[in-house]
Amino acid sequence: MKKLNLVLLTLFGTVVSIFAQREALPVYSAATNDKAFIIIVNAPENTEGFFVSRKLFKEKKYTLVTPSPIVPLIDPALVKPVLKEDYDWVKNSLRAEDDFDIVRRLQSDAGASAVLSLASLNVAKIAGRLFVDGNVEKGKKYSYKISFIDYAGKTTGEVERIITIADKNPP
Repeated sequence: MKKLNLVLLTLFGTVVSIFAQREALPVYSAATNDKAFIIIVNAPENTEGFFVSRKLFKEKKYTLVTPSPIVPLIDPALVKPVLKEDYDWVKNSLRAEDDFDIVRRLQSDAGASAVLSLASLNVAKIAGRLFVDGNVEKGKKYSYKISFIDYAGKTTGEVERIITIADKNPP
């Protein structure tokens, strides 16, 4: 029990320190042998969504890989099909009464949304925090540029991450 409390306290302290910062930080990235994963943990204020561009590590020019921005899901009817087996524990964690409440709480509580997105890729999809690139080759190194946009479509910040595609288990 003491170990669990220590882990939870450490996780809480990390999340609090993340959200105390003003810049778009951090963006977590991981890779398997055929996919690259990017999870947005914290974004600039007034962010509506984000675009992702990619290039091979040594190339100069990025290519946009998301034709439309990745944004949070707003249709409560899609919550259960997207969350799948995570539905019950997410609903309980958020103390949500229904699917509309899940959507509302993930949008209004950035801390809970970030922590639950790290625990479940399905939550990250609903929260508009996940990008999965299945168009990568094993053994290659890619550079990703994440461009955050506001409601007017204006870029509010950018972050770059380098990901090497290798034999690994999914996050």
